[in-house]
Amino acid sequence: MTKKFLTSIELVNLSSDPASGSEGELYFNTVNNAIKVYSDGVWIFLNTSASAGIIDGGGPSTVF
Repeated sequence: MTKKFLTSIELVNLSSDPASGSEGELYFNTVNNAIKVYSDGVWIFLNTSASAGIIDGGGPSTVF
């Protein structure tokens, strides 16, 4: 069964990765114009396409 959000999701806008996070936590990186997710102890880029051109901020990158 597909679930739909009744309200929009509002992400926190930050210019750099927070010092820590919780598994699955999201934020919007204003420098890279990208959504990042906390996974296995690191912040990684969350993209839907490798051609989006935003996997360039250094550190681990993952395309979902």
